[in-house]
Amino acid sequence: MSSGAPGRPISRGTLRRSRYLSTAATATATLLVVDAWFDVMTTPSRERLESILLCALVELPLASICRWLSYHTHQLAERRIVLLQRHRGNGRRN
Repeated sequence: MSSGAPGRPISRGTLRRSRYLSTAATATATLLVVDAWFDVMTTPSRERLESILLCALVELPLASICRWLSYHTHQLAERRIVLLQRHRGNGRRN
């Protein structure tokens, strides 16, 4: 599994403001953590350091970002609604 494949639903959800963003972010974060675990556990000992570095520097930080998105999706949606209401309110006054 490549690290780019699980990220695809996140970027589409963000761009399209999908109501499924939280679910996709949670699933992606879970897959990244499981993939990192499998990579470290199944790597031969001579390549283990490289696997651990990849896990620590790429997969787990991406999983953290996905988890943050999952947790804050509701707040981001509320902010967008407030900004849209302000924008529409400013348009009516002019």
